[in-house]
Amino acid sequence: DETDDYEDDYLDETEDLDETEDQNEDKDRTRARLMAVSFCRSPVAAAMPRELRDHASFLVEELLYNSLVYLDLAPAQWDEPAMRELLLDIVPRKILANVVMLETVVPVTEAFLYWLQFEGLVPDVDVLTRTIHGWTDQIVAAGNDPRNWSLNKQYMMESLENGLDPRDPQRKQAFLHQQVREAEEALSRLEPQEQKERREPPIPIVEYESKVARNAPCPCGSGWKYKKCCGRSETRASSD
Repeated sequence: DETDDYEDDYLDETEDLDETEDQNEDKDRTRARLMAVSFCRSPVAAAMPRELRDHASFLVEELLYNSLVYLDLAPAQWDEPAMRELLLDIVPRKILANVVMLETVVPVTEAFLYWLQFEGLVPDVDVLTRTIHGWTDQIVAAGNDPRNWSLNKQYMMESLENGLDPRDPQRKQAFLHQQVREAEEALSRLEPQEQKERREPPIPIVEYESKVARNAPCPCGSGWKYKKCCGRSETRASSD
């Protein structure tokens, strides 16, 4: 009964969201949060192990939000290329997660896909679940590599690791200035291509033809010696 009541409230809230006139509200974030909560209260989520349920709400909300914002795709439009970009690129690059949470991305996504099928939102998810089943190692490796992080994730991870307040506006501004300086220094070390071309003129390519020996067969295929055939003019000139 509690689940049925929640589903009714969920539908009512979704309809109200479509009619709202508040332009400052992030509708994509709200839709993602409502669907994530609905999933977490479902029998499918209840059947998951505790370690998956602990991260399910956050992960599903982030998956949905990033899919709506960066891919412009609802879950019903997910296919293998969309899941590859979402799970192997966007999730490691943007989501703040440690190794333990990254290891739960695939099983939580699989459970969410089965819930979508159970709700009639996606007809068949077997192909997708088989496709993403072996992606955990790639997700963990990419999510732990700072070279893959967005600037916001890099800032947040550094703040958390050093015990600093990421909401400090002065620190955030200093971080951005540092990123700009590093980018400018990297660009200054690169020599413009035009200057490099002026400094290093191209080396001309000269082709040299090999000289035929006077007593060798003539290259024209006549069967005569070169001096008696095509090289006759050279022989006459040398004699003169």
